[in-house]
Amino acid sequence: MTARVEVLNCPGCGAAISIVSKNCEYCCRPIVIKTLSSLFSIPQTELLKYKRSFADLGDNSNKDISLSKGLIFFRMKIYDLAINIFDQHISDDPSEPEAYFYRSLAMLRG
Repeated sequence: MTARVEVLNCPGCGAAISIVSKNCEYCCRPIVIKTLSSLFSIPQTELLKYKRSFADLGDNSNKDISLSKGLIFFRMKIYDLAINIFDQHISDDPSEPEAYFYRSLAMLRG
């Protein structure tokens, strides 16, 4: 079995960050998006940066990143991808109610 090292960069400014950080220490933008209020505080033009940053991470092995990816797709109105990510999140952790809620919103198309 081989180990894989993932380097996270801030979606806002590109600085190296840790997944345990909630906000970038340089630009103060959120790293992990867990609520609709934090999601809607991000300008539409910045969403593509988040999408690219999360896409570089590959699979959805980290629960926080997985939920954030789904929320970004939800905000961008790419509902089918958001639903797929929320479905995967639910199968990985069926006890997390937020994933069910956000999946329901995506199924209703916002």
